[in-house]
Amino acid sequence: REGAGVAFSSRDGSLFAGKWKDNVPTGLGSAFDPDGNLIYTGEWKGGAMEGQGVFTSEAGTYTGSFKAGAFDGYGVYEFANGDRYEGDYVAGKRQSAEATLTYSGGGSYTGAFENDLFHGEGTLTYANGDIVKGTFVNGLLEGEAEFYLKSRDIWQRLRYENGKIVEYLD
Repeated sequence: REGAGVAFSSRDGSLFAGKWKDNVPTGLGSAFDPDGNLIYTGEWKGGAMEGQGVFTSEAGTYTGSFKAGAFDGYGVYEFANGDRYEGDYVAGKRQSAEATLTYSGGGSYTGAFENDLFHGEGTLTYANGDIVKGTFVNGLLEGEAEFYLKSRDIWQRLRYENGKIVEYLD
């Protein structure tokens, strides 16, 4: 296959419409599942999603950069539950020095991610307005952090170990 065309997979019922080179999707194209739902539209290289595109599944919609078939580079993921992540990915996982995760029920996290978890300096804002600023390790607070208690309009310094408060510093 070479040039523009449409291919139907008799193996799984999926469909690809787009550009081909050396018998593999290369260039702009769209992939559809067996029910005809659009899964991905964007750039392809060597048969894999690579470059800019939009991927849609039951879990949500990702718009951004792809490499070797995975989210890779800057992108925005809008989850089916209304949450929204904006930042970098590496090999399909959230990994960014500065990203924002906004929760549909209110609240957000702004800071570093590694391996899909909060990891590094970050600020977590709860739906009720409470705020914690500190260092996260594998998704949990670690070390000194500042905590704003909105209901009392006060800031406190706390020390965390493995995500749990172990000491009130002031």
